[in-house]
Amino acid sequence: MAYELRVKDITRVAAADLDSYQFYGVSLNSSGNIVLHGALTAVISVGILQTKPKSGEGGEVRTIGISKAVSNGSTTAGKPQKFSSGKVTDVTADGDRYNCIALEAAATDGIVISVLMEHGYYYTA
Repeated sequence: MAYELRVKDITRVAAADLDSYQFYGVSLNSSGNIVLHGALTAVISVGILQTKPKSGEGGEVRTIGISKAVSNGSTTAGKPQKFSSGKVTDVTADGDRYNCIALEAAATDGIVISVLMEHGYYYTA
């Protein structure tokens, strides 16, 4: 069962309705507002959305700690994870940036797992 440990969360305004994206990876747009990771190109995630904000509302984002995260069905416990359309998935290519490490495995799309948040690291096999 997925669990959390809050260490550092930030609050940012949602640029769009994100009420269906709790526990998805998010990024910041050019205005500093949160968007679903993957909605913009060439961006780095800031964390995982903890709440269900509507457009213009504040959304809580986990930046450090253990968070729940939605899996795309390809997550292995102990492996680095990147975001794909906001969902976590195993990193497999050298040089890919990863965002967190899976603490649980999931073989089905949409399963909520626990991840340890890490940012700015590059995967090497």
